Amino acid sequence: GAASVRALRGAAVLSFILPPDRSTLEARLRGRGLESAADVGRRLGNAREELEKYVNYDHLVINDDLEAALRELEGIVHSYRSRGARRREACRAILASFQKT
Repeated sequence: GAASVRALRGAAVLSFILPPDRSTLEARLRGRGLESAADVGRRLGNAREELEKYVNYDHLVINDDLEAALRELEGIVHSYRSRGARRREACRAILASFQKT
């Protein structure tokens, strides 16, 4: 999970996608029709354990509306890509192009 990623890549930006509530997650799992009732129950139990670790993430996205959640995730990615620390080299090159000749 997040702890393993953070240990391997300390600078990783971690986003956690949460269901809006337990009943919605259960309905989604059952609606897919891909798992037995026992498997759904196990997954719901695992989900609680995973949700308790939300504090380990940088961003929390509640997936109550797929399109809105997707836009939110895209915003996180775009924001991260434009951070100063990631663009310093490009900025140095741009600044160099303004040097007097």
